[in-house]
Amino acid sequence: MEKQITSDYVPNHYYDSYGKYKFHKQESELRFLIGSKYMRLLGEFIETMYPGLRFDILIKYRNSNERMAEWYGMTYMELVIFDVISSPVYNPMNFEPSFRTPHYDGYINGESFYDDIESYIPEINKHLLISYRPLIQPHVEIHNMDFNSIPEFECWKEHFRREYMYAAIRSSEEMSFASRRISEFNMF
Repeated sequence: MEKQITSDYVPNHYYDSYGKYKFHKQESELRFLIGSKYMRLLGEFIETMYPGLRFDILIKYRNSNERMAEWYGMTYMELVIFDVISSPVYNPMNFEPSFRTPHYDGYINGESFYDDIESYIPEINKHLLISYRPLIQPHVEIHNMDFNSIPEFECWKEHFRREYMYAAIRSSEEMSFASRRISEFNMF
């Protein structure tokens, strides 16, 4: 009889604390979700929303010795957009700096990707990095190209920032509501 491999199956793994067990279990569940669900959903979403765009989605792992508050696990996806023209242009719809590719008619930038993904499949943004690979032009020598000229967009940082900004606004509204209730009570 074969063992059923699920998201929490780890053969011959020893834990010396419950915290390590719990962290490893959550990480293996996240790895399972990213590999079996999120990557496929994101790929189909990009193909549908951005027809002709050349891209790939890679599963990456962070250094286990580092921890950041805005990280939602040690596994993440990298959405790599290929053939991006390195010099930004301004999108006439919102006048933000954007990039173009020869394969897609629209304007692209990290925030527009983030907002589009947030509209349809918001749970993916917590685990996404958007990076760009420049268009290799025949008249430019490869050793003179700067492959990091377009900055990466860390969707998890934007998600973290918006989540905490929303929580701060919500808590200030609750505090103002509570102070109004106290002042109403003191009036009597």
